[in-house]
Amino acid sequence: MMKGYQLNTASGGKADIICFDEKTQSLLKMTLMCVRQDQVNNEIVPIRRHLVEEKKNFPNTFSFFVAPIVHEDARQMSEWCKHKEDVNILPYPWLTET
Repeated sequence: MMKGYQLNTASGGKADIICFDEKTQSLLKMTLMCVRQDQVNNEIVPIRRHLVEEKKNFPNTFSFFVAPIVHEDARQMSEWCKHKEDVNILPYPWLTET
């Protein structure tokens, strides 16, 4: 087993990790998906839906989207969610993109 590599994720509709502090709630969603359509349809869209619901109870909620490589379409969809609905999804690649 290699340290730092994701082995499992949470079941659907849940964040993999939830962090709270006095002012914010952050949700961490990790994936091994690298394909554009998979990231957008299977990850960003459900994260957006989940954040919209969470913001009803915790207005200062945002999410990190962590993937080996974040496809440009997933980045743009994240930016659109911020612009359209003030839902903040921060994409973070954990491998060096080439």
